Formats: sequence, C-alpha cells, structure tokens
Amino acid sequence: MSSDNNQPTYRILSLDGGGIRGLITAVWLHRLEQELGAPLRDHFNLIAGTSTGSILACGVSLGKPASELIKIYKERGKEIFPNSPFSRALKFIKHLPTQGIDQQFYCDQGLKNVLQDEFKWKKFQKDNSLKDKFECEEVPDLLFGNLWDLNKKKLTTLVMSYDTLNRRAIPFNSSQSRYAKIPVWEICKASSSAPIFFPAHIMEMKNGDVSYKVPMIDGGVVASNPTACALAEGIKARPDLKRDRFVVVSLGTGDANRPIPIKQAQKWGIFNWTTNITNILFDGVSQAVDHIATGMLEKDRYFRFQAKLERDSLDDVSEENLNALQAFANSYFETTICKDTINDLRQVLNTSNKVEDNVPDNSLIVANNHPCDTSPKNGHNNKFNSALQL
Repeated sequence: MSSDNNQPTYRILSLDGGGIRGLITAVWLHRLEQELGAPLRDHFNLIAGTSTGSILACGVSLGKPASELIKIYKERGKEIFPNSPFSRALKFIKHLPTQGIDQQFYCDQGLKNVLQDEFKWKKFQKDNSLKDKFECEEVPDLLFGNLWDLNKKKLTTLVMSYDTLNRRAIPFNSSQSRYAKIPVWEICKASSSAPIFFPAHIMEMKNGDVSYKVPMIDGGVVASNPTACALAEGIKARPDLKRDRFVVVSLGTGDANRPIPIKQAQKWGIFNWTTNITNILFDGVSQAVDHIATGMLEKDRYFRFQAKLERDSLDDVSEENLNALQAFANSYFETTICKDTINDLRQVLNTSNKVEDNVPDNSLIVANNHPCDTSPKNGHNNKFNSALQL
C-alpha cells in the first residue's frame, strides 16, 4: 500500500468498448454503485469511455442510475443491432449487385435513434442545476458541455474517437470549450461507429467561423480500453500530483476466450479475418493498455475488473445471449478475487479524499497540439481544405 493514503487522490473511472458486451460493464457499474454507495460520479474526478463505454461514461456523468443503463442493452439492443446472423447474411447477398462486398453489417439509424432518445434534454429537465442554464423550456439535445456544467466543473468526461480524415485519435473532453456545443448523442455515436459494423459518423466541426466535416469512427481502433488516455488527461489537468495520487478503476467488457487454432490462423483469408478482426483488435488493445497501466500504477492504485468470456460476440442481441452476459457479470462479482478487489478499492476510497479542485478549461493550452487543430502550423491545412468540400 502507498504510504500517503491520507493525501487527496485524483480518481478515474475507465470503461472499455465492446459492443453489446457493454451489458457486462453496466452490470458491474450497478454492483459497484451498490458496494460504494452514492452515485458513482460522486466518487470520481474523470470518467472515460470508448465505444459502448462512451454511452455508459456519459450516462454515469449525467447521474443515471446504473440500473437504467442496463435497460439500454436489454431493451434497446435490437434497435442498434437489428439483424440476426442469418438475416444479416441474406441482406449481404441481396445488396451484392449494387454494393458488392464493401458494405457494413448494419445501418446506423437504429444506433442514432437510441442515442438521441437516451440523451434528450427532456429526460433531465427535472435537474435544477441544468434547468437554470437555459431560458427555453426544452432543448432537443443535451450538449457535451452540459456534463461539465451539471457536475459544477468538478467532473471531466472523456470520450475517445478517431478522425479518419486527419488520421488522428480524438479525445473529446467535456472541460474543453471547443467540444461544449456538440450533442452528447453525437459524441457517443462518433465513438461507437465501429468499422465493418457501422458507417463512419460525419461530424461537423468549426475552426473559427468556418465549418467543416470530419468522418469519425470507433475509438476502439486506438483505445478500446481508454485507461491510458484517461491517465494522460488527468496528469495534464493536475501536473502537480505525483503518480501515486492517481487512482484508476477500469471496467472491461469480458476477455474473449474462444481460441483461433493453428489451422484457422493459417488458412483464414479476407472474409474470415474481416469478420473477426474487430473483436480481436478491441480485445488486444484493451489487454495491452491493461499491461501498461499495471506497470505505471501501484497495485493499490489500479483496480481492473475483467474476466474471461466464452460468448464474445459484439452484436449478438438474442435474449439467450443477453441473459448469459448478465449472469456472467453477476457471477464474476461473487468470486473471491472480485470481492477482494472491492474491499481494497473501498479501503483506498475511504482512507483518502477526492481531489476537489476545479479543472480549468485547458482548450487554449493544448490548441496548438490538438489533433483537431487545423491551422497550418499543425500540418493539417491541406486536409482541412478537403474537409470543406465534403
């Protein structure tokens, strides 16, 4: 254990990507909520999420009970992933004459509809701290900056995505004014548009008075486990804190346990690797980041919740699979190793205070180095001009 347990700690909650397997994370958030007491957002300085984790991160930041987040997966999963494997295969064959083999598994309209509905302003009108921010009675969408205001500028929300035009990872940070007016649903959709599964999300950005469009894809291609990115943002926000003053709670979506035998690994071609590579990529990146975090932080400062998973599909929304994922998540929380982790985490949180200093809007500080900066000095001017033509 670290010797400075009485020192205030900067606390990070990090939520992995993983498609419908986000149900596992939602169940673990619910169990954590019960174990720690009080809304989860009250325990943390920064909440980070990628892909399905971005939806959960924004939900937690808004104060949604984790039980409501579970319902999104169980009751609305089929809106996001509407096709069974069989119907998906028929759809693929049907569109071969017009689209060839270069087509996504799903249309993104269902994903868009669910996100727009879940992050509508009217669902949070009863919150007085938000109501006072607006003169009008109803605003269609909650904005990313609302998460910052709602939490009195003491909780940062971080969502990872990837800009394919400028070929840059994009850390959407709720404390930065450049992202304040982007709807929450759009931030989440940009982070959740997984290649092969969904088309890229086209986001309108601004550079001064000039608007331009950028195609965004799933942040899981660079940070399916956003822990390292969250640590970087935390260290940037609080460079005065030593490393042992950072506490990270990282929740996975289950590690794939289904082997790819020698024969398959050698014989697979374009089709088999294409249909499996997203799952492999997300799990591999997540494991690599876990290895990095384990080396960077002491044992009593890094708490990872993850377990081997037999059902590793990212889009199986059958009732059988959803029930299996929920049962898997609950059974993991009953294991000795999980209970020990909870006890250790509770001890750290109870023996140290959360850093309460407000984090300043650092958008001006990082503007010259930010991936979205389109000024000539950042080398993006040519691509910026191309974006204007989209």
